[in-house]
Amino acid sequence: MQVDIEYCQVELDKALEAHVQRKLEFALSRLEVDISAISIVLSDVTHARGGSGNDKHCLLTISIAGLSDIVIEDTQADLYCVIDRVIQKANHLITRQFLPK
Repeated sequence: MQVDIEYCQVELDKALEAHVQRKLEFALSRLEVDISAISIVLSDVTHARGGSGNDKHCLLTISIAGLSDIVIEDTQADLYCVIDRVIQKANHLITRQFLPK
């Protein structure tokens, strides 16, 4: 499973990268679908109208062989929280749609 982490206006340190890898491994490794690639794009969202500051945006794309890509995105104030939420949503979606019942 190839994981590509991109960032735009977000500091990507070793701890954050390890957090993403650990969460993905925990959430998706037990699934029996053929995940060929995972892409995560992290960015800052600046509020143009003087809102509450900078939120963090996460766009997660999962490529599964023979199927359309799964795209999930979310925006939260905390970077770790937004990463956890999109991975949790992906786990729930893949579990519900692709695993036999």
